[in-house]
Amino acid sequence: MLNTAQPKLLVINLEGVSFIDSSGLGLLVAARNSVDKSGGKLHLCCLPAPVKKTFDQTNLTNYFSIFATEQDALRGA
Repeated sequence: MLNTAQPKLLVINLEGVSFIDSSGLGLLVAARNSVDKSGGKLHLCCLPAPVKKTFDQTNLTNYFSIFATEQDALRGA
């Protein structure tokens, strides 16, 4: 039986991402919208400096919950 339940918390660790463009940002926005609609939360963590800069430049730091570590993201701290 396939479980189609949506997660209450989805944490995406971006530690290994060195670059993100509009396609990647759009995917993350779509993921957050989907999780929000199901009553869950999406947290991002471990953004490298170039990726964080892109989020800052596009004002997406205000749209996403961003955490320094994966543990913080899991706790929602």
